Amino acid sequence: MSIPSYDSVRGIPLLSNDEIMDRIDALLEPTTHPHVWLMFLDERSRQLPALMPYEVPVRAKLEHCAFFAELVREVGESVGARRAFLTFERPGSWVVTARDRRWLHTLREASLLSGFAFRGPFLAHDSGVCLVPPDDYADAVVDSEPA
Repeated sequence: MSIPSYDSVRGIPLLSNDEIMDRIDALLEPTTHPHVWLMFLDERSRQLPALMPYEVPVRAKLEHCAFFAELVREVGESVGARRAFLTFERPGSWVVTARDRRWLHTLREASLLSGFAFRGPFLAHDSGVCLVPPDDYADAVVDSEPA
């Protein structure tokens, strides 16, 4: 299956988490390194053309939270977004690891700090995309030492 072009999907609203996960799954190809993806929706929940990947280290650090919060705020404002959704992508199975929990916790906190309405965070893995409930990563401990 080929990656859909922006022009072919821009008019389709993403109203549910399932629709967002299907879109993420269609857009991302398997990876060999962990990434964080920033995606944005307009006032009608349609995807905006800003789709930004960031290769990240294996371990989430406290400084990543502030970095991604500011990035979501700046990019979201510049493209006129109403909502952001963040995805942690990494190679491997669907099993949620301690590393995943730290990154998902970091991305949720960054989303809250950004001031933008958000969906997710989502986890993309070799078998697809899932939404991990906040209770599964709320108590994750994020390293305080520099990245």
